[in-house]
Amino acid sequence: MGTPKAKVSFQLASVGRRPQEEYGIRVDNSNNPFEHVWLQTSEDGSRRIHPLEKHSVMDFINKTASDVEPVKPPPVESTSLKVVQDVKGLKELVAKLCGANEFAVNLKGNQYRSFQGLTCLMQISTRTEDFIVDTLKLRVHIGPYLREVFKDPTKRKVMHGADQCIIWLQRDFGIYVCNMFDTVQASKVLKFEENSLEFLLRHFCKVAAHEEYENADWRLRPLTDEMLRYAREDTHYLLFLYDLMQRRLLLSPTDPECPEAPPLVEVYQRSSDICMQLYQKEISTENSYLNIYGLHAADLHAQQLAIVAELYKWRDATAREVDESTCYILPDKVLIEIAKQMPVTTLKLCHLLKSRHPYIVRNLGLVVTIITNSMQNAVAFEPVAKKLKEEHFDMRDAKNVTVANRKEPAEVAGSESTSNAVEDDTFEKEVGNFEVGANQNHKLGRPQEKYNIRVDNSYRPFEHVWLQRSEDGSRLIHPFEEYSVMDFIDKTVSDVEPVKPPPVETTPFKLVQDVKDLKELATKLRDTDEFSVALKQNQHRSFQGLTCLMQISTRTEDFIVDAFKLRVQIGLYLREVFKDPTKRKVMHGADRCILWLQRDFGIYVCNMFDTGQASKVLKLEEDSLEYLLSHFCEVPANEEYNNADWRVRPLTDAMLRHAREDTHYLLFIYDLMRRRLLLSPTDPERPEAPPVIEVYQRSYNICMQLYQKDILTENSYLNIYGLRAADLNGQQLAIVAGLCELRDYIAREVDESTCYILPDKVLIEIAKKMPVTTLKLCHILKRRHPYIERNLDFVISIITNSVQKAAAFEPAAKKLKEEHIEMIATRNIKFANVEEATEVEGSESTSNVVEDDTFEKKVGNVIVGANQNHKLEVSSASRISIEVHKKPSCAFGAMFGNEAGKRKYNLESKAAEEIKVVHKHSVSLPSPSFTDRTEPSRESDGAIAPDKEATTLFSDYHTVYIPVGDRHIIVETGKIGRQASGSVTIRDGGTIIYTSVCMSNVSSEPSDLLPMIVHYQERLSAAGKTSGGYFKREGRIKDHEVLVCRQIDRALRPTMPKDFYHETQIRSEVWSYDGLHSSDSLAITAAGIAVALSEVPNTNTVAGVRVGLIDDKFVVNPTTMEMKESKLDLLLAGSESGILMIEGYCDFLPEEKLLQAIEVAKDAVRAICEQVDNLVKKHGKPKLLDSFKLPPPELYKHVEEIAGDELVKILQIKDKIPRREALSSLAEKVVSRLTQVEESVVDGEFDEGYVPLFPNHFYPKDVKLVFKRVCSEYLRKQIVKGGKRSDGRTLEEIRGIYSECRFLPSAHGSALFTRGETQSVAVVTLGDKRMAQRIDNLVGTEDVKKFYLQYSFPSSCVGGVGRIGAPSRREIGHGTLAERALKPCLPSEDDFPYTIRVESNITESNGSSSMASVCGGCLALQDAGVPLKSSIAGIAMGLVLDTQESGGDGTPLILSDITGSEDASGDMDLKVAGNEDGVTAFQMDIKVGGITLSTMKQALLQAKEGRKRILAEMLKCSPPPSKKLAKHAPLILVMKVEPDKVNLIIGSGGRNVKSIIKETGVEYVDTQDNGTVKITSRDLASLEKAKAIISNLTMVPIVGDVYRNCKITAVVRFGVFIEIAPGRVGLCHVSELSLDQMSTPYDAFKVGDIVDVKLIKINEKGQLCLSRKQLLPDQGTDNPNKSQRTAGGSNDGGRSGC
Repeated sequence: MGTPKAKVSFQLASVGRRPQEEYGIRVDNSNNPFEHVWLQTSEDGSRRIHPLEKHSVMDFINKTASDVEPVKPPPVESTSLKVVQDVKGLKELVAKLCGANEFAVNLKGNQYRSFQGLTCLMQISTRTEDFIVDTLKLRVHIGPYLREVFKDPTKRKVMHGADQCIIWLQRDFGIYVCNMFDTVQASKVLKFEENSLEFLLRHFCKVAAHEEYENADWRLRPLTDEMLRYAREDTHYLLFLYDLMQRRLLLSPTDPECPEAPPLVEVYQRSSDICMQLYQKEISTENSYLNIYGLHAADLHAQQLAIVAELYKWRDATAREVDESTCYILPDKVLIEIAKQMPVTTLKLCHLLKSRHPYIVRNLGLVVTIITNSMQNAVAFEPVAKKLKEEHFDMRDAKNVTVANRKEPAEVAGSESTSNAVEDDTFEKEVGNFEVGANQNHKLGRPQEKYNIRVDNSYRPFEHVWLQRSEDGSRLIHPFEEYSVMDFIDKTVSDVEPVKPPPVETTPFKLVQDVKDLKELATKLRDTDEFSVALKQNQHRSFQGLTCLMQISTRTEDFIVDAFKLRVQIGLYLREVFKDPTKRKVMHGADRCILWLQRDFGIYVCNMFDTGQASKVLKLEEDSLEYLLSHFCEVPANEEYNNADWRVRPLTDAMLRHAREDTHYLLFIYDLMRRRLLLSPTDPERPEAPPVIEVYQRSYNICMQLYQKDILTENSYLNIYGLRAADLNGQQLAIVAGLCELRDYIAREVDESTCYILPDKVLIEIAKKMPVTTLKLCHILKRRHPYIERNLDFVISIITNSVQKAAAFEPAAKKLKEEHIEMIATRNIKFANVEEATEVEGSESTSNVVEDDTFEKKVGNVIVGANQNHKLEVSSASRISIEVHKKPSCAFGAMFGNEAGKRKYNLESKAAEEIKVVHKHSVSLPSPSFTDRTEPSRESDGAIAPDKEATTLFSDYHTVYIPVGDRHIIVETGKIGRQASGSVTIRDGGTIIYTSVCMSNVSSEPSDLLPMIVHYQERLSAAGKTSGGYFKREGRIKDHEVLVCRQIDRALRPTMPKDFYHETQIRSEVWSYDGLHSSDSLAITAAGIAVALSEVPNTNTVAGVRVGLIDDKFVVNPTTMEMKESKLDLLLAGSESGILMIEGYCDFLPEEKLLQAIEVAKDAVRAICEQVDNLVKKHGKPKLLDSFKLPPPELYKHVEEIAGDELVKILQIKDKIPRREALSSLAEKVVSRLTQVEESVVDGEFDEGYVPLFPNHFYPKDVKLVFKRVCSEYLRKQIVKGGKRSDGRTLEEIRGIYSECRFLPSAHGSALFTRGETQSVAVVTLGDKRMAQRIDNLVGTEDVKKFYLQYSFPSSCVGGVGRIGAPSRREIGHGTLAERALKPCLPSEDDFPYTIRVESNITESNGSSSMASVCGGCLALQDAGVPLKSSIAGIAMGLVLDTQESGGDGTPLILSDITGSEDASGDMDLKVAGNEDGVTAFQMDIKVGGITLSTMKQALLQAKEGRKRILAEMLKCSPPPSKKLAKHAPLILVMKVEPDKVNLIIGSGGRNVKSIIKETGVEYVDTQDNGTVKITSRDLASLEKAKAIISNLTMVPIVGDVYRNCKITAVVRFGVFIEIAPGRVGLCHVSELSLDQMSTPYDAFKVGDIVDVKLIKINEKGQLCLSRKQLLPDQGTDNPNKSQRTAGGSNDGGRSGC
């Protein structure tokens, strides 16, 4: 029920005038999103463009550290101040800001007395002056005058804690900030002790903060001098603090783990991220009430939570209308207290309002109405209340762990500890508020995305398509192989000194951004002999990295090629130029550039000179380009752009200059170095390698590298930086491996760098802490990691699964610890050796130390840089191109049961060991699969090799990850159940199902039914339970398990060939159940995969999915929690080609919506089947295609010859029994004729001319089988050709219907429903809770059913004899279908508190008995007085699919209301139940390989018309349903009491309840924790009596109430005990008994006396304190026996309030 809108306009006069009202400020408090009208919209209109997006962070950074110490500004008192209160002053302020390069800004806001908050002041300081702007007076003018100044990227704005100020500027003034420095972020990066402004002022400026004004009301006018001073101090010293911090940041070392983010860059990046936030107005949703502070800890039940939700809505509406803060209208704490107490009178509500709340006081009646209405609608809040309690327990546990961790001594600085504590508290509040602030998560798009750059991040090796292969195809041929190093060496030394080129500024420059310019560049390069080359790359926000720029310089001109815009064209136009051996390419540090050219452009370089290698050979002091420029060219290195983001466009002039300097001087440096190399002496130890040849050889080897894509291997996790020093155990190392592979997968999928997805340091920290809840994981994520935050549950599942597979990683953990100890020892020895005086020259010693450091890093990271290890070889034989392919990782797969545990850690294998090729089978899947690999393997030093014994033992073990919905299922085969014909283990989350398929070796006799048995069982151990009975073994199959068995059988049977008679058994068992992921659809898929992998000759792969409808969106395989909110429960099984089985239930869903859901499910099934087919093609067993037992083909012709004409006549008999008898007689005739051996002897002599009618007699079973098939075919032909069915009906015609009610006088409700020859007797029984059906399931969440339908199909209903006993699988399935069809029309438990049992006894059957149960059950429910929402009818539809075989035109024919013979001979049985508006239940079985969606649509629409006709016939029921409770039905009265009063009703050991039942004669009293009391009785009088007793027991006394005619129950020395109501006794103290002083009550009172008393107090224990004295007149007698009244007989009705 919605909350009535509060009328609050009349209250303003009494609330008090707020200061802002005199300014006429207008705000939009509607529930519509905030519109950023001052921002431009993107071309596609999908988003707003922030002005900061046009700039890179590097545009704002000045990396020059001044030698001059920053100067502290003069005190506030001696600095000029301007208070801006008019437009003139605002204009002057703008003029001064335009002349400044930087200024400090802060805002003062007020959040308390307005809905969105108000900006009250703006403080601005330049280097010489302070300004305070009155934003209340100038609110409409500030934006137009200051917007451009704040947007100007050339002016730096310094702010402290800018998060809220940025938002307020946007909200109130439409101002968006560019180029901002946040001193709070700088404090955090510099790891100051605190990051508050008070600390910074005190620490750096020696200024004491005036904290008394921190929470001042800044709306007040005029401002006091103290307030003005406090406001000025917020910005007065901020520029000075900025100078100090920037200087410190420039001098701080860069974190080696993030070399691309120096401290200063980090601060500017954080500040830019803050600026990029966009304000979002608070939007109220259905779940907004969950954000109330303290809600988790309140421990509310559903009624209380309903009150919270409705009061929250009222508060929100009121606050928006009057522009008031919600905490002023009704504080969270008071709101929760009201919900806890649930006051239902205004008096009780007033008692709760301890302080004045004007809007509540003026609307007491409305608030009480909201409370009472909410209590009636509490059922919907049960799941939420339960969830809140669970989360509160998790939060409390996490908090305890956090507190314990804080108390532990650790090597963490105090500042970090403080920061962590703040983050933890903040996080706890965020969890408590569910997704508070989630909408503020604005992520900068990556610049490269607008160029639509496509990259292949798959696990397939990189293909060098531009290289030729050798004749045998074994290797690739690099174009450089045709030449020797000596071909490129010119040993002529010129006498002329190389000439330094002119400066960059005076050299012609061309920025190449289009194909025309690229062609011109290629032409110029073809005309030159040498040119220098460099590339600018970005590795941080893409998986493989991206080449952003290509810089080229000739002797006279510089070029920069935009590699983003021309990515596709660069290779086409420049490939031949780079390949040309006559042209020398000069590069510096070419190792990576060579690989990037191959990867991005398919360019391979010949004839290259690397100045980096020349620097090493010449043994220069350094080999960096900065050193060479400074040393040879006297050009200072501009290092500030070394780590710039080269993806940003447009490039600034400074960035272009920096890029040009990479190549501009390189040819000159080449000339100098080549001259030096030629003049340098040859090393006598290597006379064959003079220095110049050495450089060319090294450059040659670099060119010969071939790019290899990063392939994840089973040992890749060992490359994580800091792994050895982390000292991890086996469990932690297993987590590292799993997370490493998850990170790799995500990075490939979204083309993101792994360090952005999850940095190594954070990954190791997670592994150390091993969090097992999302809350604990979030505590570890101190900075934002978006991709991890979106997959918290999945990360937790990886962690928990990894821990279970930790044994495999124990050897590796041990080995890593040993290596770490050895490394430390080696390092200590090395440092000692460096310090010793040796005979080695200093330069050599230094070189050795450097080499040792490099080696240590390589060893520490195991295989880091292994592919860069190129050995120098002079011989031409060394020119070899090697491609190394690596084995895919098992680490992540091990988390889900792969055989990662069968591995040995082998670091002793030799480097020269032969490279082996090992294939791990998998299926290439889209997201979120985690294997896309079929790669060769290399076992090298330091690798963990697979255990060969394990590989041999499980050689057919395969794992497949299949995406389904928003997650994936994991299929494993070849490890468990290897002796079965087919077996799989399938996993969804924590739910695991094992399915096996076996079949007999010998074929059974032919029959018309496939001998297939399906057994499905949910083992209680899967949920950590065991049977509660004496026998602990799983017993009789449960109804739910029967239903799943039927679903699997109905899905698989259509795909089996008709003549396959090997007995087949499918066993499916639930081994693990997590309570979240359902097992039924998973079991269908598991059975389909197992059959597909086995020898059973099925025609199609089968899979199943569930589809729910949640918030009007279809969800594939929703969780059990999501299904509680779903309006649809559709289970569909099918194959790639069509639909095989459907079963589902919904809440009056239209057919059109149902068809959409079927299409969604069909697409999901097709995707699964495609992946499974790939697995089956590779690893499935050969099908037994030669095991069919086919009847002789000629037998069909013989049967038709004998029975054809007579069969046509028999099939036109309308009645079932005569037709069946005629068919039986004809069948005997046919069998007799075709199986007898005719005599060939006449009169004792052999008749030589005898020709037998049937040369070979046939087996009786074959004849019977063929006869049935011929009968079916004739029936189909009759329908197709004649358009008439056996009983003479047309295709859409419904059989005759008769119904009556009340024909069983003693039943609570009864109905007889007859449709043709199908008849159901439906009986309804009503009862209380004791009659409910108890259920024993895995999780025990629904332990009782208060509505159930039991279907009975005795053999007598078809005129036969059969077993009598437990219900069959068919009876259970049909009963459940009818039950679920009727359930949506039932009233709520609040409206009809009865348990309802429906029995459907089938007394005749000729098709559609389950749908007859629906119709009969509906009439019986109405007859029992159950107030149904609408009538429900059901119909069964049939199908003749392939009409061409029966002489038709091929159009499928849909049959309405099919009979038994049409069901047996047709292709489909579709049962649909519902009303005129929609469907409530549906079920479909087919006998063909699948039907299309169009056929399904036709059948559903035809069924709708049939339902309407049946509903019309049901209205003609005679006699009609009574629609009122039968006189035999019990009466149930529902009462609501305070939850804490329930124990008073029950009493000690149930004493009070038993007493009530005995005293009043009621049958049962049911009490619930939420205060609901249900009384069951056979008569009304006993109900009313019990109600009165319970009302008195739970009566809530109120101080001041008077109770008359009360009996004294006990007299004691200090007073008397008086019963004011049954079971409620209070004490009247001796001092309160009489006006006169009384020493003892014994003389004046005795037990049984009747007195009037007043309740004067309820003490803290809840005891009642009464007074008789206060009711006595001042004069008169005090004899208690003078006024004797019977109990309950008083002038005011027994009880009145004062």
